[in-house]
Amino acid sequence: MTTPEVPTLKPNSTLQQDPPSHTVMAEPDDTTMLGIPDVSSHDSEDAITTKYESTSEGIDVGSDDGIEDDNGDGNAESEGGDDAGSNSGEDDEEDADDCGSTTSTFDYEQESFETYQIKVVQLCHDIGYGEPLKVERMEGGSFNRIIGLEFTSSKNPNCILRIPRYVMGDHQVNEISDQVSLLQYLSSFDFLGVPSILAYDFTTRNALGSQYVLQTRIPGERIQDVFYKLPMPEKLQLTTKIAELVTKLTNIGLKKPGRLIGKRTLPDACASPPAIESEIDIVGYRANPSADLPDVEKQPLASLLKKLLEMRKHKSDWPALTEMWKNLQLAVEQMEMAGLMRTTDAENVLWHWDLSAKNILIKPVVLGSSTSTPSQGCKHSVSFTVDDAQGSGHKHTVQVLIEDGSGRNCKHTVNCSVSDSFGKMYRHTLEITEEANLGDIQHQSIPTAASAPAGQSSVQQQADKWEISGVIDWDDSLSVPVVLARNPYSWVWLDLDARRSDWDGNRNTPPNRDLTPDELLVKAHFDQTMERLTPGYIEDTYHRGVWLRRVAELAMHGVLENEDFRDGEKIVEDWRLYFTSLGLKDASEDIVME
Repeated sequence: MTTPEVPTLKPNSTLQQDPPSHTVMAEPDDTTMLGIPDVSSHDSEDAITTKYESTSEGIDVGSDDGIEDDNGDGNAESEGGDDAGSNSGEDDEEDADDCGSTTSTFDYEQESFETYQIKVVQLCHDIGYGEPLKVERMEGGSFNRIIGLEFTSSKNPNCILRIPRYVMGDHQVNEISDQVSLLQYLSSFDFLGVPSILAYDFTTRNALGSQYVLQTRIPGERIQDVFYKLPMPEKLQLTTKIAELVTKLTNIGLKKPGRLIGKRTLPDACASPPAIESEIDIVGYRANPSADLPDVEKQPLASLLKKLLEMRKHKSDWPALTEMWKNLQLAVEQMEMAGLMRTTDAENVLWHWDLSAKNILIKPVVLGSSTSTPSQGCKHSVSFTVDDAQGSGHKHTVQVLIEDGSGRNCKHTVNCSVSDSFGKMYRHTLEITEEANLGDIQHQSIPTAASAPAGQSSVQQQADKWEISGVIDWDDSLSVPVVLARNPYSWVWLDLDARRSDWDGNRNTPPNRDLTPDELLVKAHFDQTMERLTPGYIEDTYHRGVWLRRVAELAMHGVLENEDFRDGEKIVEDWRLYFTSLGLKDASEDIVME
């Protein structure tokens, strides 16, 4: 049974109201995390020797995959190690523009791009798209080969072809099917801007001899490549957009906790966009990369966590690991006693476990025009009069109308020849130069992220405002209680490149330095906006949620490597010390520490 909300957890409970808009909120417990030590420093002698491969063995059509430092339309590589995230990370490859590189060919023992693109062109003909104008080798990842395609079609001129590195067996094909279905389901939420599926084949009966997915290429650039270089007003405007996106995501309610999969009723191959899916199935969280835990129904959070931990304990055949699961179950009971649970925690929402700067695409929106050139292009109407210099009375009036729909800087030269009744020719040259406003988004080529050089933004002009053009990398999306989805979005105010090289990827881990004044300002703006949009965000993110997410990460994803086991033991010890400090009970009598 959940306990009523009681303010017994936070020693500093003054950060619940939205402060005035002119106030910069102090960083709430972000540098102390309620006294939790950094979980990234541990010994390495514990004896769990098996490290599973990625959680998602399939082709993750939720992202356009693989471009970690040079993202395109949706090409983003998943990082492992995020709090309560799956381990579906992909390794970096060669630079996307270096088409002569043979790194992936050697690393994955694959056919060279030079010969493989012939098969790609044949596939394009076979599915009715015709000859592509461009076949572009793009940076992929451990699981997927990525190829950019450009067609003459005005509807879908820029596309992405995703092919698994290795042909999938029958038991793996559902991974692709599920992710196609998930994108079709998510496409009904316009604000997400997910890639559209154009064609797919779950079989090998095609020109490639492999499964593939063809999808649209989302315009824009990754936040990671643009945001941290923006002036502060634009950062704050975009920070508000990110907060609104997060809020809309947590408003997508789901019927029970678990992993999202498709109905698995799609045909094996489709050369046209499949129908939008109005429903999605939810199964148990992954037991390991190739099997799921039993389904669980909607229930209070304490009950859910204890049930998941019991499943893990039941599958454990190592005494030390079994003891850890048991101690975590006891810790959950004590968390309930300490007032960490809420009745609203039984509600489940859609969770993009890696919603980060590399998986959100943005594009500039410039408002207004400071020149006489309208957004639809330039238009000039010029009149001039020509007099006979000899005073013979000849006078000519010339009117010139010039229109140009490009909207670009214009420079026009007009040559006029006027003859009088005696056959004398008068020649005049008129030059018209005007600097158009290039900011209008309707008349710019919005770059896709994959077209930008590594480490450099291709959006060079300043924008008055920015908008989110898409969210990518939806593989292994989950349904979770909302408090578990509220991990700190620290990448909003702290560039992940500013983290130490040994950072464990856990966003609950505080940075190793104080935030700068600018970082604090962005953080305060984000936190205040989130608290205003979703009351309770501060408490869920920086207070009670820190403990709950640490336990839930292990309960939902299991122990896949040595570090997971060490984290589990550290959670048990940290909680024992904290619970004892509350004076509710001597926790050491319950939690067994070896």
